[in-house]
Amino acid sequence: MGYSANSNVKQAMERAHAERSQALFSVLAWLFRSRKSGVTKSAGIGISRWA
Repeated sequence: MGYSANSNVKQAMERAHAERSQALFSVLAWLFRSRKSGVTKSAGIGISRWA
């Protein structure tokens, strides 16, 4: 598909890829930030990651 896409489509695909990358980075940062605290909160209940 890359060879048949015009420049507008290519730019849109690159933008979507950048947005997905940013979203993934945000999720991973949140995940590791919450793991550093040692406690993961689920539905208002603190659960030890060692349990």
